Amino acid sequence: MGALLYNQLGQYDLGMRYADLAFAETDPPRQRCAARQLYLEAALGLGQWPDSDDTANSAIDYCTSQGELGFSNLIRTYLAKNLARTGRKDEARLLLEAHIKEASETRYPRLISEFHSLLAEYSFDAGMLDSAERSANTALEASRNNAFSLPRVAAHRVLHEIALQRGDLQRALDEYRHYAEADKAYLDDVKARELAFQQSRNEVQQKDQAIALLSKQNEVLKLEQQVAHTSAQNTRLLLLLLGVVLAGIGYWAYKIKRVQMAFRRQAQTDGLTGISNRRHFRDAADAQLKRCGESGREAALVLLDLDNFKLINDRHGHAAGDWVLKQVAEACKAVCRDGDLCGRLGGEEFGILSCGGDADAARRIADRCRERLAAIDASQVGHDQRITASFGCTTSRRSGYVFETMFTDADTAMYRAKGSGRDRVVLHADDATPPTPPAVHGRLETSPG
Repeated sequence: MGALLYNQLGQYDLGMRYADLAFAETDPPRQRCAARQLYLEAALGLGQWPDSDDTANSAIDYCTSQGELGFSNLIRTYLAKNLARTGRKDEARLLLEAHIKEASETRYPRLISEFHSLLAEYSFDAGMLDSAERSANTALEASRNNAFSLPRVAAHRVLHEIALQRGDLQRALDEYRHYAEADKAYLDDVKARELAFQQSRNEVQQKDQAIALLSKQNEVLKLEQQVAHTSAQNTRLLLLLLGVVLAGIGYWAYKIKRVQMAFRRQAQTDGLTGISNRRHFRDAADAQLKRCGESGREAALVLLDLDNFKLINDRHGHAAGDWVLKQVAEACKAVCRDGDLCGRLGGEEFGILSCGGDADAARRIADRCRERLAAIDASQVGHDQRITASFGCTTSRRSGYVFETMFTDADTAMYRAKGSGRDRVVLHADDATPPTPPAVHGRLETSPG
């Protein structure tokens, strides 16, 4: 029915109009229940809920008497939302609790998830955390096959708020990530439906314009039979031209979008290695450090600069140097965990930022990277020496959560490693212990603050 389609597209004014028409022209009880349910859904969406709840209660009673429990309980969710909107959340919660069993017996996942997500919200607002958690989990289970469900978004948000109140920051972070993903999926779905509706409306308008044009041409044909053949030819040419113009517009819109996406990728990635470039690495690192700081998680920054890289270019050519840089980038990516950032910061310098990593984690990352660099077989490009690099590390505990400060401290440590003999790891610290060459591959040294 048209009202259902328009409500799903968010066009509630049209949905209300067609629901009214359907109710007036329909006799079967099921269709009348559906019409009332769609009308009240549109009224809620438009903020035009009746002054009295009698309209909703009357529709609920009618649908219940006809055995249409799905429709009656959908209307109860709208009534509950209006009660909550007008400051009567306890009434809304009690209404839903009184009919939760009846809603579950319909075996309609969308209805069940809606009931439980609303119960989760209202129970949370009432301070009933355990009840809110159970309802939120039930809503997620009921909507597991629908990633674009609004109840799913609400359930993850409630679980996030519950975890925050309980002080479980890791759970809160996980639930917020789920909430953000579900919210994005829902909004993307809404935008896609809105776009489809607008495209359909534009197509209808274009067709109406074409029909009007053809009607006018037909009137001319009746008055001027002598030019019928010529007019028909002109009409066909006009329609063909219109099609060509529309096709051209669509083609260029597609091309422009592709170019924009390509420019965005080029602006964010290093053209040679395919990992983040310096600017994107810095922007992403700023954002990640901010999140780490807000959640109280430590972060580690590892910088590395290839040793004697100029000799490779001078002896074997830039093609060999480029090959080595690509292998180094692959080595850096291989030691990154999920969520870590990896980028080429310029020339033969690379960086890795790990949220949740401390000094030991920085050491492990650097050591694993050294091992992978040493394992690179550069003989195929004519280089018969081991690939090594000097590493400088720091953590947010030592340098704070400002990227520029962390970068400066790690850079100082890296150049201290290079000045102390290369192929080693130096950690920025507040002490002044002089670095010594590592006796065993993977030993960590400490730079002065």
